[in-house]
Amino acid sequence: MNVRGCGHLYLPTYRTRDGERRKAGVYWWKIGRDRMSTGCRREEDAQAWVVERLVEMRRGHLVGVRQAPLRWDELERMLEDRWHLDGRRGLIQCRSSLRRLRRTFAGWEARAISTDQITRYAVRRQADGAANGTVNLELAILRRAFTLAREAGRLDPIPIVHRLPRTAHRTGTVEAGDLAAILDALPEKYRAPIRFLHSTGWREGEALGLVWARVDLAAGELRLDTSKSGDPRLLHFGRDSTLAQLLTDVAASRRTISPYVFPGRAGSRMDRTALQKAWRRACIATGVPTALIHDLRRTAVRDFRRAGVPLAVAMGTVGHRSLTVHQGYSVVAAQDQEEGLARLEALRAGEPVQRRLTVMGGRT
Repeated sequence: MNVRGCGHLYLPTYRTRDGERRKAGVYWWKIGRDRMSTGCRREEDAQAWVVERLVEMRRGHLVGVRQAPLRWDELERMLEDRWHLDGRRGLIQCRSSLRRLRRTFAGWEARAISTDQITRYAVRRQADGAANGTVNLELAILRRAFTLAREAGRLDPIPIVHRLPRTAHRTGTVEAGDLAAILDALPEKYRAPIRFLHSTGWREGEALGLVWARVDLAAGELRLDTSKSGDPRLLHFGRDSTLAQLLTDVAASRRTISPYVFPGRAGSRMDRTALQKAWRRACIATGVPTALIHDLRRTAVRDFRRAGVPLAVAMGTVGHRSLTVHQGYSVVAAQDQEEGLARLEALRAGEPVQRRLTVMGGRT
């Protein structure tokens, strides 16, 4: 076979005990740096054997051929390609977790990253003070990389990745009195976006990325082209609502030409980190240092439930696609339980006293 890239067949030579050089009777195949026996004594049979191997190689099954070892940098490339292909959101957070994995496994062969090595990595991350949720995110990314390698036919079997026990999810909310005190302590430019988040329950990125082209004050509509769930969102609000008044005041007080409803420096998008730092300082000053801006989202979901808003309306407003996620945000406080028991007692107190009669022996 003289086709370029297909290797070549040959009969190996050897020396007898008398020093005579002879050719072997079985053809061997050499491709690149690899060589193997075809097991065929006729050249025609050996050529047919090579064609079968080449077909298998074309399908991704490198039968009998040793591939170059898969390394960590190729796993990273597979992840990056898949993220861009799928258009995944949260890519910045994933890259942050990927950097931590790179510090440990850079230069490693993929087959050397065993289940034991992954467990040791998780133990070290815990010793460094990382929360279980943070470590689980990194382990999920690692497991995804191995899954992609198996799908590409580059690694099989893949190691088992054990997740750490789940920690209790955050249940913090912001009460009305605390919010009023925090707003008073905040700089003026940060008050409007905080009020907006409290009214809508939107995510920070959604609020800070809102542009005036997606706001219709006359029709009372807010349009979001995309969100974390990947779905667009349309929010209707009344013309006399608190949200309408807030947006009207923001529009009237515009001092710079900016497409953003809540602009930052020089009309650019407001910096999320700067907003969080200002919120943190205000919370410390008002005696609620553990409050987070994201707690406003849980507060909105809780208040929707307390107000008796239909579940579909509440999920559509805050942008929850999954009922499980929405219920996780619906924090049940002691006050809710007390009110629930009070309503139960009121219902039972208003019911007439009844008895269920049982017919026995045909008589009542």
